[in-house]
Amino acid sequence: MADSMTRPRAVPPSSIRALVERGQQAAASQAETPGQDGAISERDDPLPRPGDAYRVHSRHGNKPELTMHFVLKGFAYEGFSYADFERVRLVPGDKPGSGPVLIVRFSGSVVTDVRIEGRHLHSLYHWIGLHGVSWVWEHPGHADFADEAEPIIKRITFQEAQR
Repeated sequence: MADSMTRPRAVPPSSIRALVERGQQAAASQAETPGQDGAISERDDPLPRPGDAYRVHSRHGNKPELTMHFVLKGFAYEGFSYADFERVRLVPGDKPGSGPVLIVRFSGSVVTDVRIEGRHLHSLYHWIGLHGVSWVWEHPGHADFADEAEPIIKRITFQEAQR
């Protein structure tokens, strides 16, 4: 067997450095920054604001989220750290004909149960359990007129709970 077959191929350090630097330059050129008009990149999923089309929750990503924000009808925002996330439950509604209720418990400085009432909440239950949702939005109008096949959040309430 020839020496060239058994010996590892040596790459001069300058070539390795050049490859690393090229990779860093490519990453820097692809870094997301707001445009001149302050527009946010398509890959971001900012909190809903008045005038936005309704969606039940944010897009789910492939990395865990740090905070879950709840957006109420009047566009009040309440955020909880996923580090304080303790439990998620999907229980039958307490009123006849009502949909399931999603209960999310956060046990930070104050133990809080967040009750999410609506319909077709099974996928939201799944994504919250995976820490994959950055925000959840209560329907800002009359949810009774929304398409029956679509998921919807009719009400979000916060309740202090006992330890």
